[in-house]
Amino acid sequence: MYSKKEQTIAVFGCSHWHMPLYLESIKKHFVCGISDPDADCRRNLAGLLSCGSYASPEELLSKTRPDFAFCFAPHNEMPELAELMIKNRIPFSMEKPLGTHAGQIESLIQLNKTHHTYCSVPFIWHCSPLLELLKNEIAPEDILHMDFSFIAGPPDRYLGISPWMLHAETSGGGCMTNLGVHFIDLALTLTGTSTADILAARFHYADKDIDIETHAIALLQMGTASVTIETGYSYPMYRSGKRINRWAITTRNGMYIIENGQLEIRIFGKPPRIFSMDTDSDTYYAAYADKCLSDSLYGLPPASGLLSMLNVRKILDHINRKAGEQKI
Repeated sequence: MYSKKEQTIAVFGCSHWHMPLYLESIKKHFVCGISDPDADCRRNLAGLLSCGSYASPEELLSKTRPDFAFCFAPHNEMPELAELMIKNRIPFSMEKPLGTHAGQIESLIQLNKTHHTYCSVPFIWHCSPLLELLKNEIAPEDILHMDFSFIAGPPDRYLGISPWMLHAETSGGGCMTNLGVHFIDLALTLTGTSTADILAARFHYADKDIDIETHAIALLQMGTASVTIETGYSYPMYRSGKRINRWAITTRNGMYIIENGQLEIRIFGKPPRIFSMDTDSDTYYAAYADKCLSDSLYGLPPASGLLSMLNVRKILDHINRKAGEQKI
């Protein structure tokens, strides 16, 4: 649909652990530069991509101007990097959660009213055929309850790659911030709503050496649907698996169960239907990157942008406040 010569790409914050998930797409294009405070990381990646290596975003932009930027940073530094992209009118993708509270995203939206810069946020399930199938199958008004459970590996996996993830000051939160935002977005998408009532939330802090939650559960109300979101950093990873990812959607007509690479549809009075479906979110980042580049090139809006992130962030902030009323 478009050739690598039509867009030049920059990568900011290449030491972020999500960045390798984008490489399949990025390597198909001309990369004009990468930046990161980690000299070894940026040097190694610059060698792989045959591009310039810079210590800061400002240094990179003083030497070259990309057509598109993939942006990564500690969560507390994301608003400043996003502001730099917006002011320079560089179309970009920024990893969620794009800050540590909703006010930062509101400021970016206000800034972008005069700059009109493309900004996409990787709520990655929008690139999955699974979400499209569910949207086609389920009417929002028919949803009674949605239950999402996503339990990833223990927090020490971040020590070697992104230790800032384990501190509330730099990450803004733990597993609900890192993992739960995807399912807040999913629930908003499937219910066709933009807000939620937070009925209950509990966070557990199992590791005394870090100040982020390591297990979290929230009960929400979106329209006529109730929603439970459970996230955690507690799955014992081994060769056979790296996480639990299970969804159960109850409707007036039946149930939709997603787990272990399949979608099971059970409708009252009909035989069950079972579909093979890729339920590993990691596999969709390359498709997401391709879509960002294509949408930006052809002037299309992002599937999920600043407003989507703001809606999710407001709910996340409320969950954090609700859970903070009683720490466990």
